[in-house]
Amino acid sequence: MNIQINRDLLLPALASTSSVVEKRQTLPILSNLLFHKTDTSLSITGSDLEVEVNKLIDNVEGQGDAQVTLSANKILEICRALPSAAMLKINASDEGKAVVTSGKSRFTLKTLPAEEYPALKTVDFEERFSVSAVQLKGILDLTAFSMATQDVRYYLNGILLEIDGNRLIAVATDGHRLAKSETLLETNHPEKRQVIIPRKAIQEISRLLNSALEKDAQILIKIELNQKHLRMSVADTVITSTLINGNFPEYQSILNAELDKTVLVDRQGLLEALMRISVLTNDRLHGVRLRFADNLIKISTNNPEQEEAEDEIACEYDEEEILTSFNVNYIIEALKAINSEKVNLNIKDKDSVCVMDTPDDKNSMWLVMPMRL
Repeated sequence: MNIQINRDLLLPALASTSSVVEKRQTLPILSNLLFHKTDTSLSITGSDLEVEVNKLIDNVEGQGDAQVTLSANKILEICRALPSAAMLKINASDEGKAVVTSGKSRFTLKTLPAEEYPALKTVDFEERFSVSAVQLKGILDLTAFSMATQDVRYYLNGILLEIDGNRLIAVATDGHRLAKSETLLETNHPEKRQVIIPRKAIQEISRLLNSALEKDAQILIKIELNQKHLRMSVADTVITSTLINGNFPEYQSILNAELDKTVLVDRQGLLEALMRISVLTNDRLHGVRLRFADNLIKISTNNPEQEEAEDEIACEYDEEEILTSFNVNYIIEALKAINSEKVNLNIKDKDSVCVMDTPDDKNSMWLVMPMRL
């Protein structure tokens, strides 16, 4: 294999494909990236057997059609250390070595057989649709923080993506909180479809969306689905992920709970007050008490060191007093994700859930379970 490429073209491709590579792998070859050179282009692939990222670079100089694998970390660090606009040459032999040169710099790297690289095996995709990157990023940003992390209920370690008619719905929950957001598609899908996308794939998709939107604010994302895989394509990048095989909790009934009291409050003001109070919360429970009465929210907490904190913020609520408790971090993370100036806290009594929404967006909701202090 012989490749000649500009460092500024190669570096973004290496960064996006290396991000999926785990530092510790059961298979040594999964620490490598797969380089596939054709007459006119270079394809770079990174994988961890569950998520695969492929980047295509056109108009690459070099001879022949060949493949090689190189250490993801080493080739990335070499590329980063070279000056901007530097030219790289990669020459791989059949003897398990590749020589990378740029100017006076020369590196000899070990290779592993490209034919042993374990690409994700996918079958035909029966569902296809497109959505703008702005829309997809919007619903993922509003929900991803509620995903579980390494929960034994494996189906919570990701985001539910639901297609219902012309609605694309994202839902995430860790059992203590839930976030839901939806957007409209240009096409209608007669059959309802649900898939659970794992946490790592969501992280890679978010990186892809951020990168794509930096180049084109109007760019479209192509999404393909089958029973076991999701494939997402934009411009020169393709992300393929296995789907989580499980039954996501039925979320609609809890969001439709009868909550007959609404507290309207300034989002930023409430966020800042909660962040101040959180300094003295219990390190394990992170609980705060909220008292709603007389157009005020009074916030208080204490900890095992017998330290206390209190704060209050004006709101619009003049019904009967409610004194309840929540994990402060769950409310803070939801408020950080919300874009509106005002937020509604919908509640029934001291033992009920709190469902947050905004006056100007009824397509997104954030639920937090109460706790006992």
